[in-house]
Amino acid sequence: MIKYASLILLGLILSCANDSSDSQQTDETNEMYHIIARELEYDSNFLQEKIDSISNQTTDSLKLRYIEYTGDYLKFNEKLIKDFHNSDNLKDDLPEFESQFDKQTLEYKNRILQIVENPDFKKKINRVIDLRDITNREGQDIRYFQYIFSGKSGLESAVYLTLKENQILKLTSEYLNPDRK
Repeated sequence: MIKYASLILLGLILSCANDSSDSQQTDETNEMYHIIARELEYDSNFLQEKIDSISNQTTDSLKLRYIEYTGDYLKFNEKLIKDFHNSDNLKDDLPEFESQFDKQTLEYKNRILQIVENPDFKKKINRVIDLRDITNREGQDIRYFQYIFSGKSGLESAVYLTLKENQILKLTSEYLNPDRK
């Protein structure tokens, strides 16, 4: 399920970088983004295979709910990336994208925090799924979503969201296999 979404995302990342007329980044920088994206995709696919295997073998209702919630959120994330890159007027659509992103991310985070009992693992979840403002190099606080997307290329944003997806898959794998670190 998420494996196919990852392949779609990789296609989006590669297509964003191929639009060199709109990009001010050097070919070397774009190549580095490609390398990072590929590594994240390989890791994410490996994690997804582990999660799918556990999903097919477990009857633990909490684990199955965690897997379901993660799958729903990652599908939303993939749709948002596509919508974002297909938007004709990004500046006008940015507030709507931000609203959807914040709502879905907080809903996902709250749903899984209700399942998880371990306080240390809850801290990890809060650290990975964090929508607090980000302080930029100039010391200005910028809303999380604005920091990710505003003024960034599609490639930069897609690679960042791929990283977050990978982190969520790692959390899911860790939750399903608490004894294996």
